[in-house]
Amino acid sequence: FPFATPFAPFTIEVNGEHMRVTAATGNTFTVTRGLHQTTRQIHNAGDTVTWLADDNSSFDTAISLGVLGAANKSLSAQIESQGAFTTLPEYPGGLDEVGHRSIAPESHIGPLPPSFYTTDFGGFEGGFNLADASDAADLHDGVNLGRIADLNPSIAVMDYNFQNVYGKDLQGNLLSNTITANQKQRTREIFDLLSRYTGIQFRETPSSGVTVVTGDLRVINESTPVGPGEPFGKAGRTNTGLLAAVVDANESDHGSSEYGGKWFRTAFQMIGTALGLGTSYDLASIMGNLGANTVPGGVGLSGQPVEPVFPGDHDIVHAQLVYRPDSTDIDLYRFEIQESGTFSAETIAERRDRSSLLNTTLRLYKVRTDINGVVSVDSNGNQIRDLVSQNDDYFGNDSFIGLDLLPGTYYIGVSSTGNAQYDPAISDSGGGGTSDGEYDLVLRFSPTPKSILVDKAPAFEFLVGGETITVGEFLEIEVDGVAKTFRFTTNGVVGGDEPVLITNTSSPSDLARALADAINVSGLNTVAEVSGARVRLTGTATLLSSLSSGGISPNTELLVSKSLSATDGRVEGLPLDGDINGGAGGSFDFWFQSGESIIVDKSRSVTPGVTEGAGTLADPYDEIDQALLDARFRINLPVDSAAEIKPGETFVLDDGTHPAVTFTFTNTTGVSGRNIGIASAASASDVADLIVAAINGQPAGTLDFTATKIVSGTRIRVDVTALNPGFATLDLGGTKALLAAPNLVRIVGNGNVPDFPGNARPYLVGLDDVGNALEDGSTFDVPRGATVMIDEGVLFKLQDAIIDVGSSTGTIDRRGAALQILGVPESSVYFRSYHNDTIGGDSDAVGAPPVPGDWGGIVFRNDSDFEGEGIFLNWVNHADMNNGGGKVVVGSLEEVFT
Repeated sequence: FPFATPFAPFTIEVNGEHMRVTAATGNTFTVTRGLHQTTRQIHNAGDTVTWLADDNSSFDTAISLGVLGAANKSLSAQIESQGAFTTLPEYPGGLDEVGHRSIAPESHIGPLPPSFYTTDFGGFEGGFNLADASDAADLHDGVNLGRIADLNPSIAVMDYNFQNVYGKDLQGNLLSNTITANQKQRTREIFDLLSRYTGIQFRETPSSGVTVVTGDLRVINESTPVGPGEPFGKAGRTNTGLLAAVVDANESDHGSSEYGGKWFRTAFQMIGTALGLGTSYDLASIMGNLGANTVPGGVGLSGQPVEPVFPGDHDIVHAQLVYRPDSTDIDLYRFEIQESGTFSAETIAERRDRSSLLNTTLRLYKVRTDINGVVSVDSNGNQIRDLVSQNDDYFGNDSFIGLDLLPGTYYIGVSSTGNAQYDPAISDSGGGGTSDGEYDLVLRFSPTPKSILVDKAPAFEFLVGGETITVGEFLEIEVDGVAKTFRFTTNGVVGGDEPVLITNTSSPSDLARALADAINVSGLNTVAEVSGARVRLTGTATLLSSLSSGGISPNTELLVSKSLSATDGRVEGLPLDGDINGGAGGSFDFWFQSGESIIVDKSRSVTPGVTEGAGTLADPYDEIDQALLDARFRINLPVDSAAEIKPGETFVLDDGTHPAVTFTFTNTTGVSGRNIGIASAASASDVADLIVAAINGQPAGTLDFTATKIVSGTRIRVDVTALNPGFATLDLGGTKALLAAPNLVRIVGNGNVPDFPGNARPYLVGLDDVGNALEDGSTFDVPRGATVMIDEGVLFKLQDAIIDVGSSTGTIDRRGAALQILGVPESSVYFRSYHNDTIGGDSDAVGAPPVPGDWGGIVFRNDSDFEGEGIFLNWVNHADMNNGGGKVVVGSLEEVFT
């Protein structure tokens, strides 16, 4: 396309109404993430700017997007008028057409009905004339009474509103619109129906355009009779100058203003009049005789019922003449796919932040090839392209195509709804579109995985679509040398085998649950876990080949016909079901942070009740409360702290005795009182030195804290030690980079697998029977911005405590705290009562037996993790809980957790 490639700087013009940016040459381009009404340099001097050409309506002129890989491709463009070159011929329905009936009292399309030739209506007395200031003003308001035919190759836009004051009564008092919520919805439906068939789009506004009213008809013509009966409505200028479509409020038979009812039909006709449609009493149309009820939903002149279709066929003919559906623009894009995979194309127009009026259609074409990949051509030597898929509406008026594609060359076409019969072999072959406007096109492609994650064998999966499992068929499973037969039955009678109870209507998931239940009560040393239609066995189970009649072989392929798939250790397991929808594949989303962690391992404890260790991997803490205290007073420095921390950001230390001290980062050098100058800081280590100097340099008697820089590999942090940690606080909320830096506490499991969790050393949280704090703290409150990760195999025993994540009151700030319980199928995280002696030994010496309500539970507050930023750190997986749901004192108030 013959556009010169410009170089910055250059001049552009911004059109605020259409959000369009135009270069001095008149060529349109899109500025991504441009800022409205803000002076900003968009391109640096010397940058090359690529213009998107609009001559891309055919295969030959399609814009090339190159190879579509795993990264998304997105672009912004516009469906717009193509000018006189693509102007369509006049649509049928004109007054001068051969065979058109000319009836004196009516005119299907203009000129104005005699009742509108009044001074208080304004304009159009002599027909529509754009040069006439009054007519032009009315056109700006969205009215086009008297319009004979649409010769403008663009989509018209008309505003409408439901504003309150629409005119004055005969005494000069202001009149209020009595339109109801139901009637407003009917109005929106009328405009939506009209926009589907015509070349006009509508926007609801507070006060511009046509005002739709339920009210007094005399605001348009004071001599209009009022009360039940004709006229049922009027359209025109009110006595305060508004263009209005008014339905008579004095009619008593509007009912509930239902779709197709009298109010609906009257409003439809008045709006049609405001759009420039005349009366058509001789036809079964919405512009027909409301009084005689010859409109759709009524009875025609022939005495036969008129189908309640809105608008009627004749209305569409007349409306398309006045507002021709002449959106002809086609945007075609060419791309290549080099490997098989899943493709999707999506338009975003209606869903844009600044919503577009464009109603899109997508069409996908593929260049045809033979089995050897050779491109097929027609008799003229032209490549053959086949239409593969198309879509009109998916997300509202926005379009979407999603399907699996083979390698090849493809074209994706974007056009308006109604313009879906074009031939891309020919330029500018479109027509019939009913909308235009801006859109975003997003293309995504996920290559078919070359390898997949599989579950650990052995496993079963009941399949949909195979033959039904037959009563009497069986499976043989061996664990640790012990073999058992599991036989399918409807009555439980299976001789000496293990019964798997099923019914004649059992679904695959029902069968999976029945088999898992049978295995779990069989005494075999394995656990059967169910996910949808899948059963997975833990441990060292083996699926034996069945030699007897009716047995089900463990070989995957042989079992498909029996609606069952099974694998053992000799073949691959089942593909991972990431999104738990019962089928292989899908995304498994898990958010986590990486960084230096404070480690807690109860197995390293030598002297119970005495805090030991340093919180490192080599020397873990043995108590949780000490790790949480460290996390409260730890400042982790991001690697690029010198760049991420901004002048003016702050952090606050409060020792609980003296007034809180606010430290401020400044664009200076060195430390001056409570100001930390970072202008010359080149690394995280430099920033840490400055923070330490500022804290330790405070005058005596003003701040009871000391700070120490800690270097651990490439990680830099500042540990702050409080003289009175029970009342002291560190608030990093004023410095985003410090608050967001990973602050991790990792609690490690213990005990050996064969006897776990019976021999695990428990973490003890809460209060004993006389109100003393247990070993790992009286509370478990995750500090602000910290993430506690609990590994598989951890055993908690709790009493009168909860695990609290987030801010429990308005005066305690623990925003951004997160908890991850990371149990796995073979090793859960266990939560038990402090009095439970059957697991983890006798922790309470002589005490009461465990009962429900001994401890509260796990509490996630609304301000925990960073879900507002789309980061979901909170996670609970394979948590095994007993005896929770009780009363717990949180702060100073007793709360009930259920």
